[in-house]
Amino acid sequence: MLWFSWRLPGSAAVVTGILLPRERLSMADVRGSRLLRGTGAVLSLLLLARLTALLIEHWGAHVSFDDAFVFCRYADHLLGGHGLAWNAGGPQTYGATSLLYLLWITALQWIVPAWSCSTLLRVGAWIPTVLAMGVIGVACARLARRPGLADPLVGCGFVALCVMFQPGLVFHVTRGMDTTLAILTNAVLVLCVCHPRFTSSAPRVIVAAVAAYITLLARPDNFFYAALIPPLVLALDARPRWRLIAVFAAAFAVLVSLDTLVKFRIFGDPLPLAYYVKSGGFYDGYTATTAWNPILYTRYFLVNQALPLLLIVVGVRRGSWRMVVALLLPCLFAFGVLGTTTQIMGYQARLYYPALPFWIVAAYHVLGELAAREVGSGRTLRLRPWIPRIAAVAVAGLIVFPVGSKAASWYRERVNQSIVNQLPAGAYPRPVVKRLPRRAMIDAVTRLVSECPPGVVWAMSEHGAVSADNPQVEIVDLTGLHNPVTREGGSIIHDMLKQQPDVIWLPPRVYTGIIHTLLTDPEFRESYDFWPGAFNFGLAIRKDSPHRQGIESSVAAVWTDLYGSPPLPSTWPGEQASAGAGAQ
Repeated sequence: MLWFSWRLPGSAAVVTGILLPRERLSMADVRGSRLLRGTGAVLSLLLLARLTALLIEHWGAHVSFDDAFVFCRYADHLLGGHGLAWNAGGPQTYGATSLLYLLWITALQWIVPAWSCSTLLRVGAWIPTVLAMGVIGVACARLARRPGLADPLVGCGFVALCVMFQPGLVFHVTRGMDTTLAILTNAVLVLCVCHPRFTSSAPRVIVAAVAAYITLLARPDNFFYAALIPPLVLALDARPRWRLIAVFAAAFAVLVSLDTLVKFRIFGDPLPLAYYVKSGGFYDGYTATTAWNPILYTRYFLVNQALPLLLIVVGVRRGSWRMVVALLLPCLFAFGVLGTTTQIMGYQARLYYPALPFWIVAAYHVLGELAAREVGSGRTLRLRPWIPRIAAVAVAGLIVFPVGSKAASWYRERVNQSIVNQLPAGAYPRPVVKRLPRRAMIDAVTRLVSECPPGVVWAMSEHGAVSADNPQVEIVDLTGLHNPVTREGGSIIHDMLKQQPDVIWLPPRVYTGIIHTLLTDPEFRESYDFWPGAFNFGLAIRKDSPHRQGIESSVAAVWTDLYGSPPLPSTWPGEQASAGAGAQ
């Protein structure tokens, strides 16, 4: 049988000395350790410099994720004594999916009340990111058996190497969502399970259970990581520790049970409303389903993890596979469940990125075990065992790229076949005004809501920035994310019309089922004047609203500034609207 080997020259010992066994340490080992430490320090400084530059670049920028602003609205009401209410004085609502992130934003708002919501969200995303990078680096170092690799500074340098050029992470850091806090809590979880101190006795395993519960609070879809990773680490150890697994399971079950009881008591349900809204098929005629492609997002996340994935595929050995399985197997379960949901606002694999610490730590563990094994005896690198690993890399590349692209296209076509557009040609009146850029539209509606008389009740779907800037205004949510009727299975539109809002700002046209239900409801036709396409989606004002005069005055002022002409007459399907002749 042919085999190939490459014997390292003696001069290379300066670079590879750190990879030698502990009992053979020499001056070359010390130099190698210093080299690694210096490299780690340089990489860490480069990462810190890049994050600082991004922070400066985006400090004055407006957070572009409209959904992120709802945390500020809930924080306002929490600080105002209304509890977790969407509307001041309204019922307690589990609409903010991450309760931990909500508490974090509330704390920031309490500390610095003068900051705008956009600034709060930026700071709220940046601090967890910086902390997470350090915690992941320490977790990496705790798993390493080689003297140099066990240095936290080297671990942080490896983290920097993995994340420095990840556009996905940069995207999420600048969007103000709860993604970065979920990364931090998962980093703390992986540190607990990798640190022998937390898995050596029953009381310390309970600390790991608390860390698992905290990461569950950061995002409910972290459940698979929280519930499976600690038991798998203990079960796949060289000597499985079943007693500690039982202690963890009992402690975690008690915490989750108490959490469930408290949420039942407060909200009437332990699950966030987003669980129902983003389940497959919740919105009839939702034509944007194809845009939220889980296969595309999974592929994007894996491409961003190119370096960790390459190290794992090429370097995993008998001594490292257990930890790799313990950290990554729960990711397969979580990613599989995410694939069954409608990932609205899931841009750039937002729901997958909380798993980032597990991939980096698994890769570093593989690197450490490879260093201890390959060069530990005779400093000989045999190439034959690497051939199937190189082939595995090629197969992984094929799966991620051509196969992944085909799978994403298949998903898009399958969803397209199942979508029934409930607004065929002619079912929606011709817009009476031209279409606006999104930012101009949001700014205009925010101004309109703030200038309307006190007591005006609004109904809308794109309410993130609008609701954060106007926490005192009652807003009926048309998408069900902050409306308890979602959990009860009732009609969002019928419930909204029962509340008789003064103004309705229709949702985007992709919600064809909601719009069709609204346009065909006799109550809407009889009770509201309607301007199709106003502020892009359409605006309706209740005819008998007690605030009608003030509403019309505010609409006229904003309309004139925005469109350059006074408001046009309202119109309905089938009616002649000469004012709409110039509409786009």
